[in-house]
Amino acid sequence: MMRYPTWMRRARIVAAASIWACAGAALGQGPESERGGPAVSPLRAALDAAWTRSAVQRQALARQHLARAEKARAESPWSSQPALEWSQREEHSSNGPSPRELGASVAMPLWWPGQRSAAQQTAQSSLNLAQASERVLRLELADTLRLLVWDWAQAQAEAELAHEQAMGLQRLTEDVERRVAAGDLALTDALAARSEERAAQVEHRQRLTQVQALRSRWTNLTGLADAPPSLPEPTSRAGWLEREVHPQFAEAEQAAQTARYRLDLTKRSAREPAQISLGVRRDTAALNGLQSQSLLVGLRVPLGAPARQRWLEAAVQSELDAALIEQERLRERLLREREDARAALESAALQYRLQHERARLLQDRAQLIEKAFRLGENSLPETLRARAAAAVAQAEAARQYAAWGRAQARLETLLGLLP
Repeated sequence: MMRYPTWMRRARIVAAASIWACAGAALGQGPESERGGPAVSPLRAALDAAWTRSAVQRQALARQHLARAEKARAESPWSSQPALEWSQREEHSSNGPSPRELGASVAMPLWWPGQRSAAQQTAQSSLNLAQASERVLRLELADTLRLLVWDWAQAQAEAELAHEQAMGLQRLTEDVERRVAAGDLALTDALAARSEERAAQVEHRQRLTQVQALRSRWTNLTGLADAPPSLPEPTSRAGWLEREVHPQFAEAEQAAQTARYRLDLTKRSAREPAQISLGVRRDTAALNGLQSQSLLVGLRVPLGAPARQRWLEAAVQSELDAALIEQERLRERLLREREDARAALESAALQYRLQHERARLLQDRAQLIEKAFRLGENSLPETLRARAAAAVAQAEAARQYAAWGRAQARLETLLGLLP
């Protein structure tokens, strides 16, 4: 197994410990759940926390509430809300009392044959689509968090390297100043060493600022106050098992199915609903004032279909065609992007190994040159150049390691894997 630099291992251990404590305090979960359930990974805990704070989570819930309301309406025995009708008729005559007629009835819209089941299928499919869209949104949020974690890991590693460089230059500067005081070196060497040491301190402060900015972004997303977690070490394995259905493809597939059900419902709803009405009528005679009551049963059946229906069916058919095309294009795009992501992961792993080896060689060279300088066998400018080259190589190795991790995160997203 590859041996990682000390700064990288230390950063990973510190970050992992901090996020365990933070996630446990915020969500009531630790390495082992107090309820005896399985442990939740730090990134999964952070994802759950970020999901509860995100605006898209509220939009997803609103879509599901709307779909459930549509489903409840489709389960009603009536195609729309019943209506109460009341009527009164009275004839006015100058010859005496007039006959009166009072009536009250309830009109209940009926489903056409097969229309109710089609409405129920459409409503259930809309609910499934809303849930599929939620999984896609969670995957996108997980991708954002994974990339942010690797950005933070890179910034943290660069800050530690800058700190080590500043400390090393400080020790070198103190040694140069002692040798200047002893008359072994010129004052210009002390000034050059102190200048490099100040530049390293400035670099360290800039890196710390970047780390703090990324931590603030992490807190804004998740609500967790501590550092992002340390993700598992990247791997160059490109043959990970794929999910049966990627969440994006499942969403596209469900959108096409919903369009099919909506088209069927539109065809079965070509006419206005028929109505059955039940009521009573009370008649009052004009001459003797006698009253009679009767039961009313009515049926209203619309004839013909409005011209607007053809436009509705064409619109839904167009929606279905677009969903099918998008589904096929998405399938091709996911396959292509997965292959590209696998190649990028293998390339990033190889680049890190090469850069890591180069940084180690330059670090050994810088140590040998500095040792020769302390023995008076080398010049200060060459020593400073060797240290600078080693520092640049180490920083590049840290960036390449983070690029390796981001390539793995990208592949995990394309495979539809959640933390």
